[in-house]
Amino acid sequence: VRLGYGTDFMNMPIPAFNIGESPSLLAVYHLPWPVVVLDEPGKIIGFNLKFLEALLSAEDLMGLRFRDAFPEHNAALHGDPPWLQRQQTEVRIEGPSGYRIERIHVCPLEDGRSYVIFTDETRIHELEAEAARNTRLASLGFMLAGACHELSNPLAATHSMVQLLRSDQPITEAMEQRIIENIANNVGRMLDVSRRVTGFSRTEAGTRRPVRIDDIID
Repeated sequence: VRLGYGTDFMNMPIPAFNIGESPSLLAVYHLPWPVVVLDEPGKIIGFNLKFLEALLSAEDLMGLRFRDAFPEHNAALHGDPPWLQRQQTEVRIEGPSGYRIERIHVCPLEDGRSYVIFTDETRIHELEAEAARNTRLASLGFMLAGACHELSNPLAATHSMVQLLRSDQPITEAMEQRIIENIANNVGRMLDVSRRVTGFSRTEAGTRRPVRIDDIID
C-alpha cells in the first residue's frame, strides 16, 4: 500500500491512499476524526482530510516519527511502534489560549503499520466538571439546610433564655442556675452540629502496611 498525495472530489490537495492490499485504509481516510497513519518504525506516512483541516501545517509532519511530532501523546502511550495491540489514552495539551483534552486511539494493522485517531474531549470534560460542581453545590445546599434546621432550635432556646436574663422579671438563684445550664446545653448542641459539618471536609488518613497481592486476590 502506498500513501501519497492526491486530490479529493472537491479538488483539494490532501493525502490520498492507494488501496492496494489494505482496503481498511480507505475507511480510515473517511473517518470523521483526525487520523495519522504510521509505518512500522513509527514514521508518519499519511493522514486524512480531517487531520489536514485541523492542522494546516500537516504536510510538514510527513516522514517525522510520531514521538517527535507528538511528544506528549507518545509519552502517554505504552511502548513504541510497532504497536501490536489497540490502546487509548487521554492527553492534556497546554496552550497559550488554555488547554484541551485529547483522546488518542492506536489501531495496529496486520502488516505492522498503525493509525492513530485523535478526538477532542475538552467539552466533555468541561461538562463533567460542571456536573460535578453542581452536584457538590447541591450536596452543600442540603447539608447547610440540615445544619440550619438543627441549629435553629438551640439558638431559639438560647435566645429565649438570654432575653429572660435581661428582663426585669425577678429570678431566683435556682432559676438562674437552670437558665445557665440550659444555655450551656444548647451551646453544646450547636458545637456538635458544627463539628459534624466540619467533619465532612476531612479525609481520614488510612494506615498503610505491606500486603501480598496474592492474598488480596484470593
